[in-house]
Amino acid sequence: MRCADPTARAALIADLAAAVAEVQVVPWSELAGDPLQLARARPVGAAVVLHGLEGQPREAFRPLNVQRDLLQGAWPAPWIIVAHHAAIAQLAVEAPDFCDFCSVHLDIDAPVPIPDLLVQPALSLPAPLPAALFPPAAATELPPAVRAALDLRDAHAALEAWRAAHPSGEPPAPLVNEALRIAAFPLARALLDQWQISLSRTPEAPFAARFALAQAEADALARMGDRRGALRWAEAAHTMAREALGEAHLNTLTAGVAHAHARLVDGDHSGARALLEQLVSASTSEHGPAHLVTLMVTSGLAGTLTVMGDLDAALSRGLRAYDGVRAALGPSHPAAVSATLALGSAHWARGELRRALEVAGPLADALPWRVTHEPAAPLSAAWLLIGIYSALGEFGEARRLCEQALAWCTRTFGPPHPDALTSMENLASACAAEGDLNRAGDLLKDVLDARSRSLGSDHPDTLSSMARLAEHLATRGDLDRARALAQCALALRTEVLGAAHPDTLHSHETLAQVHELIGAHEKGLSLRVLALLQRIAHLGAEHPDTLAGLAMLAAAQTNHGRPEGARATAEFALPLHTRRFGADHPQTQLVRFTLAHALDKLGALPEARAALAPLLPLLEADPAGLGVHQRKLVELVRGLRDRLG
Repeated sequence: MRCADPTARAALIADLAAAVAEVQVVPWSELAGDPLQLARARPVGAAVVLHGLEGQPREAFRPLNVQRDLLQGAWPAPWIIVAHHAAIAQLAVEAPDFCDFCSVHLDIDAPVPIPDLLVQPALSLPAPLPAALFPPAAATELPPAVRAALDLRDAHAALEAWRAAHPSGEPPAPLVNEALRIAAFPLARALLDQWQISLSRTPEAPFAARFALAQAEADALARMGDRRGALRWAEAAHTMAREALGEAHLNTLTAGVAHAHARLVDGDHSGARALLEQLVSASTSEHGPAHLVTLMVTSGLAGTLTVMGDLDAALSRGLRAYDGVRAALGPSHPAAVSATLALGSAHWARGELRRALEVAGPLADALPWRVTHEPAAPLSAAWLLIGIYSALGEFGEARRLCEQALAWCTRTFGPPHPDALTSMENLASACAAEGDLNRAGDLLKDVLDARSRSLGSDHPDTLSSMARLAEHLATRGDLDRARALAQCALALRTEVLGAAHPDTLHSHETLAQVHELIGAHEKGLSLRVLALLQRIAHLGAEHPDTLAGLAMLAAAQTNHGRPEGARATAEFALPLHTRRFGADHPQTQLVRFTLAHALDKLGALPEARAALAPLLPLLEADPAGLGVHQRKLVELVRGLRDRLG
């Protein structure tokens, strides 16, 4: 419980002690010494009141995070924290797990009669609290009917019932989050509209309510596919926090990370990076480089740097965040899981697949279907592991994880849920890699149909499914249908996302692949060149998407009888790849091979041998340490070496 006034704090402690028999009033100085010994030495009371947190250094709170479960076991009673709000804020950052199990969190500015708080032995919300006295309490948890709903239909019905019973009331923020969690997007939209109307009737609405609404709008629009709308609301929430709280306030930094993520999703990679670098700088100046919130922002920056292809910087930032967050919170805390994902992704992008698996592999034990009562790793952990196993060529393990993820999502959310559909797409990729093309195609069709029905034909996720199905049909030789789908995806992405969005440019390349497969090589090459020019203009010559486009263009030019163009493209691309990724990165190696191949086709044998020479050590490498693409490259290098002599 938060209590800002010292007089109120003293009165509150006295009232609690008088109102509850066997209440344990514990000053921080006693708890900080040996909390477990203290807990064991005192009998269990009806409640534990902790006070005296003011003036303590932030690091003093951290042991409570580790000892949370043990303290709960030793004193299985409601915990109440009585402290100045600044001390509570520090505790929430340094020991969030401990802070979360405390029974009630609200602000009190004056002495109040306490007995009404303790009508029940347990002080968990929703309790019979005086609504007029504690208005914030109603918005801190889901209503009982919603919280008790165990499947989607029950949860949806409970949410609708709350809305029907409160036609003009401001919905608690968790209601909106619950509607989004179960993918009840129309209901979430209705709740947000109701929230907007409620606030509009209060000209001087408190900052906290306006800020919470902006964050909820950004989250909702992102899940609904309105990336531009999500970016507007995320930026508004960040601006609100910055103006009201300052650049380095914890809420400002959290809103800033969400703002940067919205920029990243909308394709503004440079803007996302610049914003995250500002946030890291502000947090470092205010809180220090080792502070938990600084490390969490640093983890977000590492993920953005990975997307941008600045892999050395991504690895450096990722390691710093990974070590610091795990040391502070332990490996299973959600923030530590996020840092693990960022570091694992950086190793994966660098082609260090075994190292990526070493970092991310332990997350397999915390995947949602393997835990029952502890915080579980998010599904993104499963998707990272699936990607790593697929890159290593361990398709059986990738497929097994895909099947588990799909079964859990279907059992928990139902097949139309976005996470279930993403799991189906991942399973389709795993099936295709194992040669089960029929099932892969059926899964991709089911996903496209489900997303079209639930999200609409122009939702970005629907368009991604359309593009993936087009690519699959092209590989199966169903070229007419593949071309129709690819053209449709390109037209809709251009309209919805814009001509220069990364997804739109990827659709150019999908359509180019289809044209090349049906023999329209000139049309395919022109589409690749068009996409490449757009990337150079909007992203720069060294952006990862630009470099990937250069590598694919050079390979296509070689395969379709344009060795002169392939040589020029590869010679332009090779130093850019080497500078951005390093000489041993798989994509750099592929560009080098393409150059050697083009030189061979041109009859420039000495130059071809010289270009191929740095790749010859691959022939002696242990195949177990190579990814599936590198193993294919090894065979290509061996064949070209034998031909060149």
